[in-house]
Amino acid sequence: MRRCKKHSNGPSRLTLVIASLYSKVRSGQARSTGLPQPGERVLSSLVADKTPMVAISFGNPYLLQSFPGIRTYLVTYGDMPSLQEATALAILGKIDIVGKLPISLPGLYPRGTGIQLHAVQRAVANSSSQERSRE
Repeated sequence: MRRCKKHSNGPSRLTLVIASLYSKVRSGQARSTGLPQPGERVLSSLVADKTPMVAISFGNPYLLQSFPGIRTYLVTYGDMPSLQEATALAILGKIDIVGKLPISLPGLYPRGTGIQLHAVQRAVANSSSQERSRE
């Protein structure tokens, strides 16, 4: 995770943070993120500052319960390279984002909540072809 302004001498204003998160589900530990404390502090700071962020969980889908202020959250349910590559393509708008939660995130989202976003490149191509057909 890139360090935020409070934790480095980096840019004074971040335009977007992509937080790549990995944590295994820890049974028997209520609201345990499984993230190292420094990572938890940085993420909490970014959320508190309302920094624009896309958080991606490559493991534990329940991470969002510890950071309910995160507004854009993707869950991959694994850390395989193919999932990481697909997530990068999706964030860049090169492939569709589709999915529904197979679990519920208590207090946040019920099972079956999801989104469908079309790839930007495909949407632009469809828009261009529609304009040409009107001419």
